[in-house]
Amino acid sequence: MWERGIAIPGNRLSGKAANDKRIIIIGFDIDVVTKAKKWMPDIPVYWLVGTEKDNNNEWIDHSTELIVKAKDSKLDGLDVHWAGLSKQFVQKSTSSGPSSFHLDA
Repeated sequence: MWERGIAIPGNRLSGKAANDKRIIIIGFDIDVVTKAKKWMPDIPVYWLVGTEKDNNNEWIDHSTELIVKAKDSKLDGLDVHWAGLSKQFVQKSTSSGPSSFHLDA
C-alpha cells in the first residue's frame, strides 16, 4: 500500500527486517518521515533538508525550527546541506545536551 510517498509494509517491518541494523529510512518530506517513525519506531529515520538561496543567489541559513520539528517528531536525525549551517543552528542542535539525535551536514 502507498500513502503520500511511502510504502507501508503492513504498517511495520517484522521478523529479520525489523532487527536489521543496515536499514535506515531517509526522506525529504517531514510528514512522510514522521509517519515512518511512528509505524517503524525501531528503525532509524532521518529528515533530509536542502539549502535555499535568496534573490541574490546567496545561501540562506537553516532555521533552528528544523531541529525543533525533527526532535518533536521523534526522528533520529536531521541531515542538512552544509551551506545553510550557522553558529546559531549548530548551537541549537547541541543545546539540549547529550542525546542520540544526529545532525549531519
